[in-house]
This record gives sequence, C-alpha cells and structure tokens, in this order.
Amino acid sequence: RITDLLLTFPLAPSSGLGTQVINGGQLSVLGTEGVLSAVPVRTRNFEWTTRIIYNQNAQFTDAIPVPAFAAAGSFGASYGRNRISSGTRSTNIWGNAPLGANGAVRDTILFDSNPIHTTTFNNDFSYKRFTVSALLDWRNGGYVSNMTNNLWDEGKQARDYDDVAPASMLPGSRPCAPNETLGLCRFNTFNAGDTRVYMQNASYVKLREITINYQAPDSWAQKIPGGKSLRFNLSGRNLALFSDYWGFDPEFNNFGNTNFNRFIDLAPFPPSRQFF
Repeated sequence: RITDLLLTFPLAPSSGLGTQVINGGQLSVLGTEGVLSAVPVRTRNFEWTTRIIYNQNAQFTDAIPVPAFAAAGSFGASYGRNRISSGTRSTNIWGNAPLGANGAVRDTILFDSNPIHTTTFNNDFSYKRFTVSALLDWRNGGYVSNMTNNLWDEGKQARDYDDVAPASMLPGSRPCAPNETLGLCRFNTFNAGDTRVYMQNASYVKLREITINYQAPDSWAQKIPGGKSLRFNLSGRNLALFSDYWGFDPEFNNFGNTNFNRFIDLAPFPPSRQFF
C-alpha cells in the first residue's frame, strides 16, 4: 500500500497559480506468487530438476484527492492510455469506443494491460557429463495497443490487408462495407472512433533460453598449460515465440521501462535471436 502520493492539484485561474503539489491518495497492489521445485527423476546417471514460478498481481487506485487524470507519456484516447481514477485499476486501458444505443463514441475502459498471470518453467536435465537447461515463459492475458498494425493498414501493406473482412470488426462497431478488405475495414473502423480494433491480446509462450553444457574430463584440461577444468557451453536466447498476436513481439513497449503506458507497440525492429 502506497500513501501520501505527490500529486499535482489544479487551482482556479483566479488564484494566480496554475497548480499546487500536494500529498494525498493511495495506491495498492494485491499479488500472489507461488513456487514449485521438484526433482521428478533421479538415477545414477540422469537427473531432472524442475522449477515453476507463478505470479499474478493487480494494482488499484484506491483514492486520490484530485480529479481523474491521464498518465503522462501516451498518444491519447485514440490509441489508448492509462488513466488515474479513484476506485479503478491503474493498468486499465482507456480509449474511444462506441457506446449506447446511438453508438456515440465515448472515452471509457476498454481492457486491462496487466496479464492475468505470468508463469515461468525452468528445467535442468543432466546426463553424466552433459547438462541441458531450458527456460520457458507463459504470459496469459493482458492487452497491447498495436500501433504497428495501424501503420501497416494505413499504408495498405499489412500482411493480411487483402483478406476477406467479416461483417463487423467488433460487436457494436460499424459494419464492414462489401468492398472493404480486412485491413481497410480495420483502419476505417479505427477512423470512425473505435480504438478497440487495434487492441490485441498479448498472451504468449516464449522459449527464452536453452543452454547445453559439457564438462570435459580433467585430463583434457591438464593438456593446456595451467589448465585444471574445461567446460564447453552452447546457448541460445529468444529462440521461439508462440502467440496469436499480430505484431513481432507482444512484450515490446514504445516508452521503455515506464510506470504507465507500457502497452504501446509502435514500429519496433523484429527481436533478434542470440547464440553464444
């Protein structure tokens, strides 16, 4: 629980000052973490060790003594942004969407950028002098504003731009015209004021790293002047991604390691695989 935040309070223009910095408000984070470590198999020559880490959390704005405000560093309601409002999650994505019977566009809560949970699987396998380690990450849920998809649709170069469009991109949004392709309908729906069309589920499974080690016999090392121990190592990082996400990497964030608006995907380079 975080209390007595530093907040900027707007003052009446007649006061002669624009704002005043005050203490007040409260944020809270409720989270759960679980770790399971086990050795499912152990023989004279082979051993398998596994470690599973489960993590989930939710951050809330319990109360603030100032009017609700958008977190700095975003592109506005057209592409979604975090908004600090009492009684809501600070990770909610606020943006434009048609609401009500008349379909009027309103600024409202669309999705939550925070995942339901993240789970890590770390496994080590050893056989005689060989050791293999594998690290797998699973993110379940959480949404991303895919502005990269928006740019490719605007340039009519998205890989699925010419695919057949559905009757409507989203419930309550404008219908796709008979002459509209998938990419054109997406872009026209966005221009009609519906931010949701480029909000995409960021669930994924990533093979983060695999490492293979071979511990050579000491006699090999002793053939090298001054050598006592010799080990061969081969590792690869960022090896595979399994996801329905449209873009290169659902983890990419245009604004870097910021506290808010960490869900903006804007024209990144494809992530590189690394081998050592």
